[in-house]
Amino acid sequence: MSKLSTMFTKLFSQIKDTFQRVPVTTCIIMAEAIFVTVFFNDFEKKPVGWVAFFLFLFAAGSLLAESILCQKKAWMKWAGAGFAALAAGIMASLECESICGLVELDDILSISNERVTAFIYGYIIICVVMSVYLCQKRSGLTFPQYLLQIFVEGAKTTIIYGVLCIGVLVLTGIIDALFLKNNYFELELRALFFVSVAYYGTGLVYSLWSPVKEITGFFRAIVRYVMLCICLAAFLIIYVYMLKIVIMWEIPSNQIFSILTSLFCTAMPISLMCMAYEKDTFLQKAAYILPYIFAPFLILQIYSVSARIHEHGLTPSRYMGIFMIVFEIIYILWYLKWKEKMNLLLPVIAVITAIITFVPGINMYTASIMSQRHILTKYQSADISQLSTEQIAKIKGAYQYLKSEVSRGNIKEEGVTNLVTEDLKAQLEEADAYTDPMRHTITGYREIFDMDVTRYTHIYKIQIHADSDSGTKKDSIDVGALEISIDSNREQTSLGVYDLENMIQDYITEDLKQQEDTADNGTTYHDISELMSASGIRITPDKVLIPESLSLEYEQTDAEESSIQTIQIDYIDISGYMLCTE
Repeated sequence: MSKLSTMFTKLFSQIKDTFQRVPVTTCIIMAEAIFVTVFFNDFEKKPVGWVAFFLFLFAAGSLLAESILCQKKAWMKWAGAGFAALAAGIMASLECESICGLVELDDILSISNERVTAFIYGYIIICVVMSVYLCQKRSGLTFPQYLLQIFVEGAKTTIIYGVLCIGVLVLTGIIDALFLKNNYFELELRALFFVSVAYYGTGLVYSLWSPVKEITGFFRAIVRYVMLCICLAAFLIIYVYMLKIVIMWEIPSNQIFSILTSLFCTAMPISLMCMAYEKDTFLQKAAYILPYIFAPFLILQIYSVSARIHEHGLTPSRYMGIFMIVFEIIYILWYLKWKEKMNLLLPVIAVITAIITFVPGINMYTASIMSQRHILTKYQSADISQLSTEQIAKIKGAYQYLKSEVSRGNIKEEGVTNLVTEDLKAQLEEADAYTDPMRHTITGYREIFDMDVTRYTHIYKIQIHADSDSGTKKDSIDVGALEISIDSNREQTSLGVYDLENMIQDYITEDLKQQEDTADNGTTYHDISELMSASGIRITPDKVLIPESLSLEYEQTDAEESSIQTIQIDYIDISGYMLCTE
């Protein structure tokens, strides 16, 4: 009982210590916890959603304000909180498209939701990053030591939070079962929301201000050995992949940029935390040179981003990719020159975030629109019949991107139509109809409980599988010669090749009819389970096929024709039974 009492005492003392450091932020977090718990089922209502979002943004802003003004007079702290509240109110109104959820702004605002979301993400990132920077400066610790402390305190908080969640679920589950029948887990969810915001939220803030403590051997081993070894193994895999590219002379994978970006964002903090210790082992020495080991990966990232910008122009994600590469280069050069002042890179992160999300004229959305406009201007008077497939794809991509920006209200339609002549627009639409086949996926499942086999001598559990990876007509699957095999965990035995063209044609015809009835276009997914006959389909005079499950993918290259001869079938997978009389 005393241990339980000690644990709860520590929990409340943590919240108390957080309140003493950042009282306004702590009060806002607790208010958010209570508000979310009470109005758990009312987030669809605009006033409730606005208040919840306002409190969340207010907490982020007040954390930065209190980090800046923690040693200032009380009135200055309240003034800082007031500015944070004003910023939070503006952004909450933009996100919810209303003021306090009462005064609608739909007809006044011309900012798309994605731009507002990017603006809010940028605001939160800047608040958190600069709060960490200011807290570290006042902590008296080196940046590696401070990062290690944040990690350890955050890990402890997360472990306790997980235990608390389990305990809360058990206790509320018992109450729900005994006293609140048919509550649909509402009590449990409300309790989890309260614990998540009240304890975990204040715990994460506490980790920024927590007093200096000695790092235990458990967390030391986690950082210095487990996490570092995983990073080094990931680096080794990338080097092997680079060697494969050189030997096989192949193009890097599309996923390589996101993989390397994630690796950088994970490995560099681990490297910095390891620098809190001496170079007493081989692994520690490797941690100190981790940024240099990462440097060659920049070649892959630069190639990946530049190739896509060259092919399709600039987009917000590629714009962020450019700045990510710029930051990685700055990081490595800074590490080479000023290893002891790595904390100064935190304001650099804040500046880059502001450029990407806030700064007019050069933020990721404006820069992307300018890039796509440049593409259309370049090919404005071009004859599309004289252009390569890559150039046509680039023009179409730019045109479609700008049209989507028009639909979001980010630019006026005249800004796109003035760049495209009627002749070019007509050619683009014609090329689109010619080069973009309509893809269809058919699925079906009809569970078989019994079947009449009195007239048959054999029954087989069968599988039909055919796949075409190519996108050309000549590689379409030949449904007039499909192999049927016995479906077995052991080696499959072929039952022969059969003509299933009529059966597949019936399925495709039904799929196209569903498309016409539902006014679908482009990629469609339809279920034709009702069409699958329980009595089976006679494929030869002495054999009947009874499909149980079906998956079929095809492309309709000609919208006016729907016969097997004008349709490219890419994938067939059928399982079921075959009944034979001999």
